[in-house]
Amino acid sequence: MLPRISSLSSLAFLAFAVVSIQAQDGWYHKEDHPVTALFRRQAPPSALPAVGSAEWAAKYPQATPLTLQSTPAVPQAWLAALDAATKAGLIPAIAPSKLVNGSPTYDGNANGPEICSATYQCRGPADLEIWDSPPGTVAISFDDGPAPASVRLYDFLKQNNQRATHFMIGSNILANPQIFLQCFNDLANDIAVHTYSHQYTTTLSNELIVAEIGWTMQIIHDSTGGRVPRYWRPPYGDADNRVRAIAKHVFSLTTVIWNEDTNDWELGTNVTLTPQLIATSLQAWYSGPKSPGLMILEHEIADPSVQVFIDSYPLIKANGWAAAGVPDVFNQSWYLNAMNNSAPVAPYEVAAVPPSALPGTSSAEPTSTTPVTASQVPTGAGLTSATNKSASNSGHTLHLRLASLFPPVGLLLCFVAFVY
Repeated sequence: MLPRISSLSSLAFLAFAVVSIQAQDGWYHKEDHPVTALFRRQAPPSALPAVGSAEWAAKYPQATPLTLQSTPAVPQAWLAALDAATKAGLIPAIAPSKLVNGSPTYDGNANGPEICSATYQCRGPADLEIWDSPPGTVAISFDDGPAPASVRLYDFLKQNNQRATHFMIGSNILANPQIFLQCFNDLANDIAVHTYSHQYTTTLSNELIVAEIGWTMQIIHDSTGGRVPRYWRPPYGDADNRVRAIAKHVFSLTTVIWNEDTNDWELGTNVTLTPQLIATSLQAWYSGPKSPGLMILEHEIADPSVQVFIDSYPLIKANGWAAAGVPDVFNQSWYLNAMNNSAPVAPYEVAAVPPSALPGTSSAEPTSTTPVTASQVPTGAGLTSATNKSASNSGHTLHLRLASLFPPVGLLLCFVAFVY
């Protein structure tokens, strides 16, 4: 007769000891078993290449502009998320626009509620799209980085202890990995999405929109310790109801447009636009009404754009504005799975369901700058719908789940469930 084991903790110890032995030999289920996919762990740190290495660069599309023919195979998980959102009726059946003289055009009313093109100043639903900063605030952001001109901007922002959001182009991250790491590690500002190859998104098919956004999110995820951006800005502000819906319902991204445009990207190419003209506009905006707050379009792609920002920066404080990055002015986490660049990261894959709660939520402001490389992506089981279930469901259900995953201990675990 077997001696009676006196406590649940003793039985649990025996069970998990056997589980540990079983785990050393890998999964019991075959690789193509659905349970394997459900509980697949993220790659261990040693399996991820260092940011900027040839192995790291080889993971991402090399040719731009991105096409479905030039990109590596779009991950099936992204396409599955698109398919699920489409079948759920969340993605409007709007035909891609066509570029005519540099402007997206539609067969229907571009400014009507069905299409609602941001190019024509139609604002999408508030839960999908942001145009204004809260009253009294300036949401500082920069498009098109990282680029050589970014270095001077980052130095200036750090000297002034100024937070900002950087809407980055995926292919520019690929081309300038060390400048990217300067922004993330040294400057410690938040990183957002500006697509992979800066195309007019409303002109693209659903699948190519997924590729443009997805590859940018992936290279950011892999280069920041597993962080997944919360915000994105479409190139040229080109969004409509279809594009907004794909961003939100496939990638959980909020679209960010702007309410004032410096046109600073034209400096050096448009002879009628001068730094003085932009400075005059900025002076008027900063000295104007505090409501709504300012969401100004500015760029870090070239030195003239950076200089315009540096020259106008004192006007922000002089006129009594509170300035921060986009997530901070809305009191949001910087990423879908992390509060900021130094807080703990919840394991989360691109186009998955975001975690319902974030680790380290006591503060939304980083307390330190810890250098991160792609090799530091946290390990742990991928999030599933089971992750959000309450602890009250964790008793017998846990025993049965473990029994199904590891049959050698199934009998013991079922015995535990029966006795307790």
